[in-house]
Amino acid sequence: MTYLFTGMLSEQPLGDIQVEDSESMVLRKIDHHQFKSGALFPKLNDEQIDGITVEVIGLIQTLKKYNLTDGVWLYYFCWGGELDSIAIAKIVNSKIVEGSFNTTDTQEWSEFPRLMSKCGYEIDKEGSFKPFERNFWGKFGY
Repeated sequence: MTYLFTGMLSEQPLGDIQVEDSESMVLRKIDHHQFKSGALFPKLNDEQIDGITVEVIGLIQTLKKYNLTDGVWLYYFCWGGELDSIAIAKIVNSKIVEGSFNTTDTQEWSEFPRLMSKCGYEIDKEGSFKPFERNFWGKFGY
């Protein structure tokens, strides 16, 4: 089984905003001590381990209209339950923080919390929380 995520996890709550899920963007509330909402970019769920695309930057800018401006951009890929690759960058005021892009393809779960920590976020050492559970993102997620 594959699990793939390309999107943003935000510190700001989504509030009562109702946005229909689409191939471009899916928004969800998140119950985490640091992340309050998230945006999945389903159309961009391709290999993004080498860098942040212009399309991703555009979608991060679009999230400003929902008051989602701070957090992390994340590309997260699992294959058969094993971590395959992660790329991450810190977002502040809807902009990628220069020098914050990090990636790994070491296939070790310890890399995920380590990279999140570099951006100032703490997650379970196994890297598991709600946004990475199957069906969390609905029909456009994995």
